[in-house]
Amino acid sequence: MGALYSLSLLAVVGVALTAAASEELEEHAGVATALSLAAALLLLFVPDPVELPFFTDLLSYSFMVLILSISLLSAIYAHGYVESDRSRFFGLLCFFALGMAGSTASRNLVLFYVFWEFMLIPSYLLIAHWAECPRERALSIATKYFIFTHLGGALMVVSIVTFYMAFHTFDLAQLKLIAAHEASWGLRLACSLMAAGLAFKVAVYPLHVWLPDAHSEAPSPVSAMLSGLMVHVGVYMLVRTMQL
Repeated sequence: MGALYSLSLLAVVGVALTAAASEELEEHAGVATALSLAAALLLLFVPDPVELPFFTDLLSYSFMVLILSISLLSAIYAHGYVESDRSRFFGLLCFFALGMAGSTASRNLVLFYVFWEFMLIPSYLLIAHWAECPRERALSIATKYFIFTHLGGALMVVSIVTFYMAFHTFDLAQLKLIAAHEASWGLRLACSLMAAGLAFKVAVYPLHVWLPDAHSEAPSPVSAMLSGLMVHVGVYMLVRTMQL
């Protein structure tokens, strides 16, 4: 699976679009983003040139294809939808897709957490700046989303540290092998903390209070990615945790 090529392309395009200020790029930012996401989707079929801490199984591959496909459709729709700061909007959309795709590709827990927290930044800005409501309400909604997801992130950090203290590795593949022969208190505690942290992002009741406002007030293309992708990235990691 060519996760390295796909993620690198999204990172480069995201930086280029958010840093650019030309009128011509503003006009064609949507097309550039859609083409980049389509290329990233195709690059998944190109093997990585070196050994990397990425999953290559069907579960990870399926989620990456889903993320890039829906992000592509969102970018196509947003091309005729977003009117202001188009270049920055599409740059942040690329970063959002990058964070989600990287999370599902990562086999290393630390790398997973880095991508997980990274996708919080563009999603927060997309809600705060382009929300379909007054600016003050948009900031309030985005801040609530930011706080709740960071609370979940804090629990995930404790979980990752617990995994390492108990098994001396961050690699999910190695953890799965160890867990098959050793069911310890450390494993149960770490998995419970990870599930609790993910519950914030998945918006499990009663931790769902951020979700209704964020999804309803976010721009339609962003709302599609929040509800259709981001929540499911949390479900993906729950599945990985349940496999231990």
